[in-house]
Amino acid sequence: MTSWNPSAVRAYAPAVVGWSLALSGWLRLEQLRNDQQARMLVPVVQWGVALMLLVTLGCIVATSLVLWRAARRDARQRP
Repeated sequence: MTSWNPSAVRAYAPAVVGWSLALSGWLRLEQLRNDQQARMLVPVVQWGVALMLLVTLGCIVATSLVLWRAARRDARQRP
């Protein structure tokens, strides 16, 4: 049985927040598509969602690298 690593959970928290914001932006985008007056906002929301997904991916990659390096450092220190 595995247990949650609190430091890993804290490290991935920005990625979870970014993913949630991107999802909410995508849902809002679906609402705007049917509204004739709000169609001007569709490109803005599309770029916002794409940017949030890129930031989220960056957070995931950076966190994975930091945790990987910390695990390697811990493995080297153990005899």
